[in-house]
Amino acid sequence: SKTSLIVMDKIIINRSDAIGDLVLTLPMAVWIKRHFPHSKVGLIVRKGNLPIAKLCDSVDEVFEVNQKASLLTSMLSFRKIFREFNPDVYVEVNGNKWGSLSASLFGPSSRYGLKHKVLPWLFLNKGVSQSRSLALMHESEYNISLLNNLLPKYQHEDFEGLSSTLISDVSKYQSAGLKILQEKFPEISTGKKVVMIHPGMTGHSLNWSARNYARLAESILDNNSEVSIIFSYTPGDSEYIETVKNQLSGIFDANSSRLSFLDGSSTGIADYINILSTMDCFIGGSTGPTHLAGILGVPFLSIYSPIKTQSAYRWQPLTRNQKFKVINPDVVCGEDRFCAGRRCPYYDCMGKIEVKEVYDQFSLILGDS
Repeated sequence: SKTSLIVMDKIIINRSDAIGDLVLTLPMAVWIKRHFPHSKVGLIVRKGNLPIAKLCDSVDEVFEVNQKASLLTSMLSFRKIFREFNPDVYVEVNGNKWGSLSASLFGPSSRYGLKHKVLPWLFLNKGVSQSRSLALMHESEYNISLLNNLLPKYQHEDFEGLSSTLISDVSKYQSAGLKILQEKFPEISTGKKVVMIHPGMTGHSLNWSARNYARLAESILDNNSEVSIIFSYTPGDSEYIETVKNQLSGIFDANSSRLSFLDGSSTGIADYINILSTMDCFIGGSTGPTHLAGILGVPFLSIYSPIKTQSAYRWQPLTRNQKFKVINPDVVCGEDRFCAGRRCPYYDCMGKIEVKEVYDQFSLILGDS
């Protein structure tokens, strides 16, 4: 077999970039363990993302690197990781660009992964090319397919069940999250349903407007007296969250016990995960917290761009059999990568998603229809 000549005791995957990308890489570890249950899987992640990687039961060890560190700093970090973990196989998905070079100098002789830039082309001796811009598969499936020359070839029907086996026990995060909620948000009454809304987004994907997220919150508060709302954000979302606060300023005093704000950067990713796991519903766009809600089994509502490379077909969150709904603009988008702006006959398609439509879907998820 193709694996007979390759020692498979230890495999290390480099995915040292964004939160959502990391979450959609975790099924690779599950796929490896399915075929080599006694192997050890290591994961190299961006500094700060260690708690996310540790969510996955199939990941044995996690190492952090600075995604944008200099050549020398990166090389030293990778050398230390390779010496400590001593992998038999290196797999590069994306992240710190010096990973493939470092692996060729300090790492194993078998180097797999995505040959999408110059360095991986030069230093991944078993790498493959993929045309991900065609969006023919889910992002997790593209990632798993990088292992096709190493493991039995992945087929689409194998995908079902991978995401539901990422985390065996969510209850420990929920127990910790309930304690944190009581400390940070004592105004939220015990027994109330709590909804988290994350209006911000980084990157190129189209997003629903912050003003509409705020209007949605108004509708939820007006029509559901037993529901409290937490808006989560990071400093990079400041423009979004300021718009939300301005939009809700007129109703904040009357709803101060039911409307809160959570700065994820001050909370820390580990506590954010714990808090998120307790939510009765999560609402957001194509962003990292949405993907975390998916694998934690939190019912969610997400709003996605129709552009091919940004579409839900490629980027939809993984799920654990919870209620969820993905909303797309009702248009036939002809763009592959970027919005055509006012040249498009459907512009502004994201703005045409009505608050009432989103609220109605929210009600179905919450079970109050």
